[in-house]
Amino acid sequence: YVAERACAQIDQMVGGEQPFFLKCSFPDPHAPFTPPGKYWSMYEPDDMPVSPSFGKGNSPVLDFMRKAHAEGSDLRTGELPFSVTEREAQEALALTYGMISMIDDAVGQILARLESNGLMDNTIIVFMSDHGDEMGDRGIMQKGPLHYQGSVRVPCLWRDPDNASRAGAQADGLASSVDFAQTLLARLGLAQPYGMQGVDLAPLLTRGETVRDSVYLEDDRERIYLGFNEPQRLRSIITEQHRLTVYNPMDWSELFDLAADPEEINNLWDNPAHRDLRADMVEKLLHASISNGERLPFLTGAA
Repeated sequence: YVAERACAQIDQMVGGEQPFFLKCSFPDPHAPFTPPGKYWSMYEPDDMPVSPSFGKGNSPVLDFMRKAHAEGSDLRTGELPFSVTEREAQEALALTYGMISMIDDAVGQILARLESNGLMDNTIIVFMSDHGDEMGDRGIMQKGPLHYQGSVRVPCLWRDPDNASRAGAQADGLASSVDFAQTLLARLGLAQPYGMQGVDLAPLLTRGETVRDSVYLEDDRERIYLGFNEPQRLRSIITEQHRLTVYNPMDWSELFDLAADPEEINNLWDNPAHRDLRADMVEKLLHASISNGERLPFLTGAA
């Protein structure tokens, strides 16, 4: 449906003198795991590899979900994370791959319509997502107050007809979702609103140059669940090699070496050997919190 409406909108805009911006927001891949038609059985659960982190790692949140699963009290009908068996993870993965193939086909329809209307050489195309999913990592499905790589990493494909020499290239530097608007406005030569967050990713996209040394994450939840006694709040800082996360109101924090421990199993927060690293990451987190604070309303100094 989204692809059909997008194609119809493209047809309507063809020949106009004004530039256009078209956002195509697909609900999938997302829970519930219900791809339609041929996509339901396109992939076999037996072919799905189980995450090497399955059942590993510990935290109050993970422990709560595993205990709820063992007791049969976990909630599986909404969008909250929950613990699963290996077979359930395989089945969900197979269905998710089906959803991904469905979106691939839908995106293909949109690109074909741009091509047939002669717009491919004059259109910037960006494919991205709002979040990831645990997808069986550590034996957990969906997302929640968890800043593991499966949840916080998102795809980002950027096709720019004026930068064809970078076609197929991979940019390895850090980037954040908040950089998208900043980058697009800069690319189009449009003014940026005062106080706008994010950085222009153009050097990274066009030349592979580093634009960030860290990414800052804010996560404020509206529900009381997973063992918290009030809606939880998380703050994280991620560098090329490490992630540090502080939970509130829960007395729990995390520090992982993403290079040595890509599955994020060994929490280094309380490890005396990494005290200096922890202090450095906490300082980075504080500075990021200040830098990303709201700058509106504009202060005139009159007070």
